[in-house]
Amino acid sequence: MPGQGYSVNVTAPGFAPYDAKDIDLQVGQSLNLTVTLALGQTSTSVEVSAVAQLLEDTEADVDTPALQC
Repeated sequence: MPGQGYSVNVTAPGFAPYDAKDIDLQVGQSLNLTVTLALGQTSTSVEVSAVAQLLEDTEADVDTPALQC
């Protein structure tokens, strides 16, 4: 009786999964399968926040350049 349709799934944290499908094996047959896992997708989120310095609204000083004649 032939064996048909086997699948192999390899997963590891930080890597993309590897899937091999429709592997045909006969009774007593062995299979060596070399698997190379690709790096998985990573994402980095950085949030930056700051408080703006408020304007001094209690003084009405105005700087004007001195006129020289």
